[in-house]
Amino acid sequence: MIRVLCVDDDPLVRGAISACLRHSGYVVHEASDGRKALTFLSHRSVELVICDILMPDLDGIELVMRLADRHPDTKILAISGEGQFGPGPFLTMAGHLGAHRTLAKPFEPARLLQ
Repeated sequence: MIRVLCVDDDPLVRGAISACLRHSGYVVHEASDGRKALTFLSHRSVELVICDILMPDLDGIELVMRLADRHPDTKILAISGEGQFGPGPFLTMAGHLGAHRTLAKPFEPARLLQ
């Protein structure tokens, strides 16, 4: 089974993504910010990290950079919604820094599963 870590500070978004993935057969773990994600990953491994970009404490851009450096075999899907400039610049930056794919919020479950 594919193990996924879903990192988002919004519990409703994190829960919806996790439920969608679990319903599709993935093993899903959750973290509410980048620091908690790194702590989790220091003890366990996953095949995919889905991380929001705009989060307090340790944001998604920093998390993407650290994951790309420390866990190069882990795939990264960066997600972002409405920031001051919209999701575009943040997702582009995440892609340049190590995210394998990006996805703008809001998105349909079918798009996530693609």
